[in-house]
Amino acid sequence: MVEIASHNYSEARLQNEVLQSKPRGGSKAGKSGSFRMENSRKTGQELFICTYNTRTIRTEESLQHLLEELEEFKWDIIGLAETRREGEGLEEIEGGAWLYNRGATEDDKKARGVGFLIHSKIKDNIIEVKSYSNRVILLRLQLAGKEEMCIIQVYAPTSDHDDDEVEQFYEDITKALEEHKSNYTIVMGDFNAKVGKQQEGEENILGKFGVGERNRRVRP
Repeated sequence: MVEIASHNYSEARLQNEVLQSKPRGGSKAGKSGSFRMENSRKTGQELFICTYNTRTIRTEESLQHLLEELEEFKWDIIGLAETRREGEGLEEIEGGAWLYNRGATEDDKKARGVGFLIHSKIKDNIIEVKSYSNRVILLRLQLAGKEEMCIIQVYAPTSDHDDDEVEQFYEDITKALEEHKSNYTIVMGDFNAKVGKQQEGEENILGKFGVGERNRRVRP
C-alpha cells in the first residue's frame, strides 16, 4: 500500500507556462502540454490504478457510458487508450473527476488518443500531467512524505504502422522515463502486442500460458 501526501507543493516548483489552478469545464493546457496543481490529501489511503482501452469516448454520451460502468469499481486513476476524443486539455467532468485527453488535432487528425481519468478524491495530489505525443502521456502524483509516483500511459501503433512511427513511440516512452525520476514508476496501456505461446529455447520468459502467435510488437 502506498500512502498519499498531506502537504502542499510550493509555488517555487510551479512553471509559469502551465496551468496553476484547478480546471473548470474545458480548461486547456499551455504550450508545454502540462498541468501542475497544489495538493492537500490525508495520508494512509490506498491507491487504485488501472488502464483501459475505451475504444472511444469521443462523444459526451460515450463518456457518460464509461462513467456509469465505473460506478461498480474502486478506482483513483485510470489510464485511457484509444479515446478518439479530439484536442488536448484537462476538464472537470460529472462528479468532480478530471479528464485529461491528448487526441486528434488539426495537424494529426488520425490520432486515436490517450488520456487519464482522475478521481475527485485524488486530484489534489496531482503534480503534473504532461503529453509527449498522442500515444504517450505522463502523470506525476505526490505520495506520503517526499515520495512521488510517475504513471506513463501509452497506446502503441499496431503492426500495420511503419517502423518510424513505432520507433518514435518507444523514444517518447524513453524520454518520459529519463525526464522524470520517481520513487515508483508505472508504464501501462495498450501495447497492441500479442504475447503468444512460449517459443522453443525460451526459459522463464513468458511461461506456458500464452495463446496464439506472437506479433512484431513484442520486443525481445
